[in-house]
Amino acid sequence: MELIPVDAVERLEGGMGNDGQVVRISDTVRRPAASTTPALLALLNHLAAVGFPAPNHLGRDDLGRDVFGWLEGDVAAQGDEPWGQTDDGILIPKR
Repeated sequence: MELIPVDAVERLEGGMGNDGQVVRISDTVRRPAASTTPALLALLNHLAAVGFPAPNHLGRDDLGRDVFGWLEGDVAAQGDEPWGQTDDGILIPKR
């Protein structure tokens, strides 16, 4: 089992229904696997194939969570950010 110091785990706020279960550990993001995971992976693979900066799926950890590569940027979750409510904000990746 992978041992991770408690202070290395950063809980990520926001999202839609993740109930605080999504965390950042170093340069990865970990989230519970779900029945929608195959569709999510297909979408991320498609986005990467057309040149959109999508996170890489790195597999699953010892707790069964999906592990993705970390991408620096901002998230306009649930329309909280004004820039996320414009066409340009949605279409242009924030870095």
